Amino acid sequence: IGLIALTWPLQWALSSVLGASATVAPAFNTYLAVRIWSAPFVLINYALLGWFYGRAAARSGMALQMLVNGINVVLSLFFVFVFHWGVAGAALAAVIGHIVAAGAGVILVLRHFGGYQRARQLVAWDRLVDVAALVRLFALSRDLTIRSAALMAAFAWFTAQTSRVGELSLASNALLMQFLMISAFFLDGQGQAAEQLCGKAVGANFRPAFERALMLTLGWGVVVSAALAMLFWFGGDALISVMTASPDVHAGAKQFLAFAAIAPFTGMPAFVMDGVMSGATLNTIIRNGMVASFAIYIVAALLLQSAFGVAGLWIAINLFFVTRATIFFIATRWKLPQLFTG
Repeated sequence: IGLIALTWPLQWALSSVLGASATVAPAFNTYLAVRIWSAPFVLINYALLGWFYGRAAARSGMALQMLVNGINVVLSLFFVFVFHWGVAGAALAAVIGHIVAAGAGVILVLRHFGGYQRARQLVAWDRLVDVAALVRLFALSRDLTIRSAALMAAFAWFTAQTSRVGELSLASNALLMQFLMISAFFLDGQGQAAEQLCGKAVGANFRPAFERALMLTLGWGVVVSAALAMLFWFGGDALISVMTASPDVHAGAKQFLAFAAIAPFTGMPAFVMDGVMSGATLNTIIRNGMVASFAIYIVAALLLQSAFGVAGLWIAINLFFVTRATIFFIATRWKLPQLFTG
């Protein structure tokens, strides 16, 4: 509700921060004005996804994510190409996708607890106003929110800097950033597996299981990231053709395709280590490590962009991934004696 009420200030602030030009800003404002209505349902879906993953019911979580994105894709095509609603139609498709997925997720939760009446009886209403419990909850949320804010700020900085270079640079790199988003969907699976398996090992105080889970997720991460890198390296040109009809945007994206193609490799260890540390509930280290990585990234981006232009920004974003994974790995090894006792 707060986000929806702040739509206009958010439009003004984000448009300024991201460096939107006079021709890009109207489309940005239109998209945000519609998309912001999905905020309550996006947050509900995050809670549902966490609940399913926490119970190791990854298939249900995956099904809900497929529902969100499937509806989004189908309705985006319908609203844009049939109704010709443009940017507003693409935003509305995302809103509807999240609303439907939130409804489906709530139904699955109610079924798990034996229906609405049974679920209602199981709710400990006094816990909802337990100040000590709420403080613990929001302390955990605070650390993860700061971590996520730093991650999003890194991508926002990248977008803002490419936008300031020009609209062609913005459009070209926006396509390549979709390659990173595609990679994230696959690599996040390794992170979720690491979170569940390492969390169980910490709970059981059994270090061999922790070490094996780390090696397995990193090993399969190499396989998955290699497949993604090969797909982007050899099929990236065809994928770009599907995503844009503009020859200039195509040429601009192809110029930096190699940097996007290696991102699955540089990013994979960061996804896995993020899951390892989340499973071990090392939230403070996750927060501090992400903030430190972001600071290093900003310095590197400023220096490398001045030396190599947009290519420098791509080098910096890959360096951001590697720095994050390195900090998390070192911190995990340092904390292991405290995690496993006896």
